[in-house]
Amino acid sequence: MARVLREPFRCSPVTSCWWITALSALQRLETRGWISAEWGTSDNNRKARFYLLTRTGRKQLVHETGQWRRLAAAIGRVLGSGEVEG
Repeated sequence: MARVLREPFRCSPVTSCWWITALSALQRLETRGWISAEWGTSDNNRKARFYLLTRTGRKQLVHETGQWRRLAAAIGRVLGSGEVEG
């Protein structure tokens, strides 16, 4: 068992690596100043990192939401529905 743990962890179709993707995304958002992070203690008394949306992040969220709605509306028009829920 110790030998396996010393080897670098590799993602495969069998092992879920969603957390690597999530961590990378959180680091990018923090680098851009869209979120802030601090260490704390979780409800089950474990060390945890907590993330908060910054003022800049809120502005970016409004911008990105607008972009998404315009794209969704355009796709709706192409598909012929003309209306998009949301």
